[in-house]
Amino acid sequence: MRFDLCGQLRESRRAEVALDAALPAGLEDCRQFVFLGSGPAVGLASEASLKFRETALVWTEAYPAMELRHGPISLLGPETLVWALGDLPPGLSDDVLATGAHLEAGAEDPMVELVRIHRGALALARAKGLDPDNPPRLQRSIVL
Repeated sequence: MRFDLCGQLRESRRAEVALDAALPAGLEDCRQFVFLGSGPAVGLASEASLKFRETALVWTEAYPAMELRHGPISLLGPETLVWALGDLPPGLSDDVLATGAHLEAGAEDPMVELVRIHRGALALARAKGLDPDNPPRLQRSIVL
């Protein structure tokens, strides 16, 4: 594995920019959040979904981008925000928008896009009067 310090610095700077980037319009009006990813970003979509669920106590789901057309798309509507991590397959943007759902197609690297997603979860929690630092019924560690 080659260590690329310049590449890591560029990614770090992009993450810093994401700290000030705009959040999706209408975020606080949505009631359902669907995160999509392709390849390695599928796992990141699951993490994004979990953060929204834990932090803002909202209905979230995560799918590989191509799976959305196989049933879950039927649940999308005007109160849904679909947030893509990485590129979407051809035509999927049009399919999502045809449901009336909002679409946030992150133009950044999926790892950098997670910065905005975490900020979105915090903003939504605060708008609902929740304390994102103390989610209900969750602890920092679980003892089995």
